[in-house]
Amino acid sequence: MAPTIGFDFDKCLAEAYTIVPFVLLFEILLPNALKIPETPKLAKLILEKSRLTFYKRLAAYEVQTKGTMFRPSFLRLLPKLIKLRQQGLLHKLFIYSNNTISEILNVADHILSLILQEPPYGVKKDELIMEESDPNRIHTFAPRIHRDNICRNSEIMEGAFREKSLEGIQACLGESILESELWFFDDTRDHHKLMNQIGNQYVVVEPYTIQLSNKVLAELFVGSFDINVFYPGSQIGTILLDCINHPSLMPGFRPKRSDDQGKIIERFIDVLKKFSPAGSGYLKKPWKADYTTNDVKYLENGIAGAINQKKQTFEEIIQTYKSVKSGGVHRGRIPESSRLKRTRKLRKDRK
Repeated sequence: MAPTIGFDFDKCLAEAYTIVPFVLLFEILLPNALKIPETPKLAKLILEKSRLTFYKRLAAYEVQTKGTMFRPSFLRLLPKLIKLRQQGLLHKLFIYSNNTISEILNVADHILSLILQEPPYGVKKDELIMEESDPNRIHTFAPRIHRDNICRNSEIMEGAFREKSLEGIQACLGESILESELWFFDDTRDHHKLMNQIGNQYVVVEPYTIQLSNKVLAELFVGSFDINVFYPGSQIGTILLDCINHPSLMPGFRPKRSDDQGKIIERFIDVLKKFSPAGSGYLKKPWKADYTTNDVKYLENGIAGAINQKKQTFEEIIQTYKSVKSGGVHRGRIPESSRLKRTRKLRKDRK
């Protein structure tokens, strides 16, 4: 089987702390509010359009800055990995995270797919993964596994920490892969079991800690709506403002009809920084180009054994068959046909 590469999410692939309230709003609170039967179709259409607009605006900002929420070096490396996956030289690219909110992983990955389609990254849409349940959603990684996914039940939990292991990854991928076929990026050495299982194919990266500022997010968010939506009285505005002011989200956001867009943004920043205090005040500056270049080299070196393989030719496959002596140990790659036969037998035995 071609190599598979897994990615931790928080502080490895991205730092998504400050987008949490927007994901909760767009993916949980608003969909629940719009389930009410008497909600006008127009309200649903407008709010859905604004959701997509916000994600596109955020993606455009990431392209412009060459990576703020997302680790810039992965933005540069991923087009190469996606191309290798398309060619069959990589089997899967997946997220395996101890983040507890599955919607965060799904939204961030969708935004990432929007980023990668733009210059200078140039990934083609047909090289990405379409979400069957939502034609507007495309993804870079599959699957995207959060901490509490049922497929990770075999992994040890200690407080809020869950171990990562080859067995858990196999269960979540839905297939058996060898230790030698798996590479994994993580920003910590805490997952001892997986580290011991795959050795130096567990690539420890520098924690990525650049925050996307509340100010930028507020500007992107407010600009994704018609300004009239924020004024009291409209049906769409009532739905949106009620969700934003949910006690567990950002209570206290009360724009006035006399407010212009700048004032609405100011009011929104005030409630946003209460939810995400680390997104305000002094923030670390984004990585410089030479720092990113050095990190790209480090990442590529860590997975060199996965990305420098070449696809077997027909002649090489035939030679693999010929090298197997009757009754001996098969030291070559197991032919695909043998795998299929074994899989069919296992499926029959399981029934």
